[in-house]
Amino acid sequence: MASLRLTFPEKDQPTVIALTGARLTIGRLPFNTIQIIDRTVSGFHAELISEHGHYRLHDRGSSNGTYVNGQKVSDYHLNEKCTISFGTVEAQFSPEDVASGEEAETFPSRGEVNAVRQENAEMRATVSALREEIAALRKEHQAAEGATVSRDEYEQVVVEREALKEKRLRHEEEINLLRTDLAILKRDRVNLQLAYDGAQREMEQMRRKLNGEEEKPALPPVEAAAAVAPGG
Repeated sequence: MASLRLTFPEKDQPTVIALTGARLTIGRLPFNTIQIIDRTVSGFHAELISEHGHYRLHDRGSSNGTYVNGQKVSDYHLNEKCTISFGTVEAQFSPEDVASGEEAETFPSRGEVNAVRQENAEMRATVSALREEIAALRKEHQAAEGATVSRDEYEQVVVEREALKEKRLRHEEEINLLRTDLAILKRDRVNLQLAYDGAQREMEQMRRKLNGEEEKPALPPVEAAAAVAPGG
């Protein structure tokens, strides 16, 4: 595995980077695979492209140029150890593996980067949904606060509720009295009907007396049966 050993003036120890992946970008901006924060390095300075088992160095139109062993290059096949300069920052390239026991930084592959990007997109969607839910809850909370009545209004509502209770009790008492009166009226109606029937009978008796009609006494049952002629 090829490696790149970067030397920064402000650091005592060089930074060793294990080169993996088909394409590695180098520059000052954080979007690059290998970020070199130095004013002599362009935002997108150069790139390393894997070709047939080795890397090809390609300058991306940097302001201060890319150099290999002191010679300015635009495209260069890295087949052996050499010194690469990005602006004033030097790096030692080696096509061999990193020495045993030496720590080296590695960078994710394109597939891993895409997976992380997908995960970030899903997380952003989740955060957006949570923000919408929080906004909805805030609206409900504000609406609830707006609907809160003052203490005076609450006490007024309590007074009105008690007055309604008393009014309902009075109505129930009036209904009970009306029911009692109705029962009395029904009883009086029965008595009046009986009195009316009695008066009707008395009037009928008086009419018969005035017309000279007398009521015949009812015959005993035996005499009444003998008075009936045989054969009808």
